Amino acid sequence: MNAFRRSFELTLIMIVVWLSMLLVFIIIDRVVVPISIPKPNYVFRLLEAVIKLAAAGAIALAWLGMWSYLVKIYRRKAKPSGE
Repeated sequence: MNAFRRSFELTLIMIVVWLSMLLVFIIIDRVVVPISIPKPNYVFRLLEAVIKLAAAGAIALAWLGMWSYLVKIYRRKAKPSGE
């Protein structure tokens, strides 16, 4: 029964991670991609690209942090009682 429970927990983590990854893609597509500033010269184009990169990177790092947190909870719960 323990193996079934651990498999179920891992499956649940993977489902949550995949669904949240799809949500992150939607957020990036709807919020980050449309960011636009007036571009009178190449400096402003570069600034816009850096802003978009930083925003997408921050969202991706938050997603990775959530995944790491879920895995840490799983590992803490899955530790044998003898250790």
